[in-house]
Amino acid sequence: MIKQNESYFKSKIKKLLKAMGFWVYSPRDIIRSGIPDLICCRTGMFFGIEIKKETAKMKYNITPLQELNLKAINDRGGYSIVLILCNSVEQYLLQNHVNGYFELFINVNKICINIIEDAINKILVIPISMNDNKLL
Repeated sequence: MIKQNESYFKSKIKKLLKAMGFWVYSPRDIIRSGIPDLICCRTGMFFGIEIKKETAKMKYNITPLQELNLKAINDRGGYSIVLILCNSVEQYLLQNHVNGYFELFINVNKICINIIEDAINKILVIPISMNDNKLL
């Protein structure tokens, strides 16, 4: 089981993304719910990243409003990622979700710049149809 809270990993991932050349913003909007944990941009590409942690009770939980916002980012040409911290994968596993966002499972003990850079590079080469959000 993962002992650290999501904010610990959010801070760590934010630092790694900045080291990779991303502009990173961490919204603290108490008025509008469902905004991704990290809003990032690099070389004209926009990313919304929601960070989740696997728990003993469930894989992870994303709210309908979070899903709606991630889909909105994707529909407008950005990249939506739900980054799931877990112990159940060797290094990382990337999946495209039918609702228009990527699921990126990262082993909580192996979070590093190389793992995140490799996963993002794989996301960038997957063509996505903006109409049906399915892999071509």
